[in-house]
Amino acid sequence: QMLQDAQLVHAAQRSSQHGAALHVPASKPVQLVHHIRSGHNATLVVAVNELMEKGDELGVFTLAGKLVGSAVYEGFPTLALAIWGDDPRTAEVEGLQPLEAFVVKKWQAKSGKLSSVELSYEGSTATYSTDDLITASMQRSTSLGTQNLAQGLQLYPNPARDRTHLRLELPQAAKVHLRIFNLNGQLVRQVAQQQMNAGLHEMEISLHQLPEALYHCQVWIDGQRFDYKLMVQR
Repeated sequence: QMLQDAQLVHAAQRSSQHGAALHVPASKPVQLVHHIRSGHNATLVVAVNELMEKGDELGVFTLAGKLVGSAVYEGFPTLALAIWGDDPRTAEVEGLQPLEAFVVKKWQAKSGKLSSVELSYEGSTATYSTDDLITASMQRSTSLGTQNLAQGLQLYPNPARDRTHLRLELPQAAKVHLRIFNLNGQLVRQVAQQQMNAGLHEMEISLHQLPEALYHCQVWIDGQRFDYKLMVQR
């Protein structure tokens, strides 16, 4: 647990997933600034690509838009940052709850713009657990093929009662993973990652025991994320 700003020292000097030494930036963010020190956190290690430039900042946000972690990119192959969780001993919700989903955004120093970042997670997901080590790789710009793929995705019926279906047509073989979150960002249902061949596919997703509500559905295809709203009504 990190109670204050400190240098992060990992037991392994190298990340076996990325094959490069972990780097924790010494510079402090000037734009993506937060003041959470709950004593509960996880570590996110990102393999960075050419989309990041020195001085850019990477931030972790709740689905509601609260900043819960940030770091400055200093030109190294990997970037490590603390993701702050909630302290259950206090009434205030300081950070992420266990199994709550998060999103990652980049602030570009040159333009001053904040934009979403697509990450491919290795053996983990974009959900928080205290003391977890989450590794991910930054994705390149979405290709035309992936854009066409997104147009072929269909979640039906929606609104749904006890089950819904995900229909997708893959132009080539891909890994597919589906997760459903409530509006508090908690993971409530998931379909394990599957390797699917090219062609038309349809998944049935059980919604039993889910209360009537609006949910956030994430479909991951080879590291690319597509977001949908799913309404459960009975």
